[in-house]
Amino acid sequence: MNVIEALHHLIPDAEFSVSANKYSGLEWLDDRPKPTKKKLEDAWAELQSPEYAKEKVRDSISLTRRKFMLGIEFYPWGSGTLREAILSVIFSLTGKQKRKIQIEMDESNSFQRNDKAIKMMATAIGMTDTDVDDFFTWAENEEWENQP
Repeated sequence: MNVIEALHHLIPDAEFSVSANKYSGLEWLDDRPKPTKKKLEDAWAELQSPEYAKEKVRDSISLTRRKFMLGIEFYPWGSGTLREAILSVIFSLTGKQKRKIQIEMDESNSFQRNDKAIKMMATAIGMTDTDVDDFFTWAENEEWENQP
């Protein structure tokens, strides 16, 4: 077990000192109760689970503006491209919601997988979480050098 990682996962802002990365070497400096060895072992087990690994990857998926824009231009979706589907949703919006999405699309330097705007657009065009993951993975790995 990695005591430091387990502690950071269980209590992200905890104050402690540890030697040899072992529970027996843990000096608890925080005002909150010191977690038991069992709690740390459970936290470590969670960090090692495939479900946690998938969520961590999903949270960290990010695309540069160029890759995102080129990606939506060429990614097939429905009877056209992802760009066409997104634009149809944007054009159907009104007021503050439309303006917020336009600003997000026009001014973002990067796009995070879990951005609220991405989630809203994905839902509006019928994309599942798996569809969005697949798009981000595809756009990140595509060879864009030959594209405009």
